Amino acid sequence: MNSAAQLAGFYAAHAIWCVSDGETVTPMVARLVNDEATMERLDEDDFEESIDAGRERLTGGDGPRDAALLYDASIEIEGDEVDAIVVEIRSADAPESEVVLAVPYTLAPDTPFAVHQPQMLAWTNCEAFDVEEFMEAFFAGVDAHEQGAKVWNQSHDESN
Repeated sequence: MNSAAQLAGFYAAHAIWCVSDGETVTPMVARLVNDEATMERLDEDDFEESIDAGRERLTGGDGPRDAALLYDASIEIEGDEVDAIVVEIRSADAPESEVVLAVPYTLAPDTPFAVHQPQMLAWTNCEAFDVEEFMEAFFAGVDAHEQGAKVWNQSHDESN
């Protein structure tokens, strides 16, 4: 599960780097194929079609892989709607397991860009895994993305 977490962290940092510049994040699927990270942007006719196509790529295809689906969405935290990069993660080690994280961020005209603490939205069939180890691997992936890690670390808001 740790290699999937690291892959997800790397591409989450990439997405944070993109939104910090005001870019729209096109839904994307990242996968490890023969120990090489690949990324595919999902540009279907509408957003929901892109997400559905991404979920099919996570669970289908030529067998289980470490993979992550990432997309920009609004989520609710403590009654407030916030922007976040949602990261749906699957592991070749445990194809029945599912982890879903959200990385909230603030991008407003009159305030500096801020990245907030990731929120665990789902930890399904993951009893064999340690959450702390998973998050350490996720942040190792974040740190591996040079530009994304720089933005993440400079903009991190620990209050949320």
